[in-house]
Amino acid sequence: DASLILIGDGPEYPRILSRAHDILGASRVTAYGTLGSAEIAAHIGDADVVMIPSLYESFSLAALEAQACGITVVGTLRGGMKEVVQDGVTGILVDPNAPAQMWADALHKAICLPNIRSLARQAAERFSEDRALDGYESIYQSKVTCERAGDTSTNTTSKGRRAMGRPSAVSIETRQRPSTLGTMAE
Repeated sequence: DASLILIGDGPEYPRILSRAHDILGASRVTAYGTLGSAEIAAHIGDADVVMIPSLYESFSLAALEAQACGITVVGTLRGGMKEVVQDGVTGILVDPNAPAQMWADALHKAICLPNIRSLARQAAERFSEDRALDGYESIYQSKVTCERAGDTSTNTTSKGRRAMGRPSAVSIETRQRPSTLGTMAE
């Protein structure tokens, strides 16, 4: 017995809401429109699947948030979604212009994915603050090591990345981190 929670807004919102009412019936559709982060997180945690049918997606923070909650994602084969969702592992990716039956099949496949809660959380961890800071720290440390060794002629780090002119003001030893307003796991 499926139900739909519709969160967000946009030019297609009224048409999608009307179509959802036609297909599922008004009693099985809850539409919230635009919500704040805490409210969205509460609803994501209650979901079996989060569907993100974006036509354009630079980086899908919504997919990342869903995966951090251990929820599978059905999304599109566009933009950053492919970086966040591992097709067939942490979610299902569909061409955004695919017929409705392909989206329905993707939902069914997503619900049947094995070990989805742990795999989705692991996938989201790839984008965690700690992983990003470890990467930056490695770049800075490589540059500092090259400069201490007297090799200032190189333009790349040991990992082949373009090196910065001077190390950042970030303290490598203490790993001072900027304060954040919250995390996805809250």
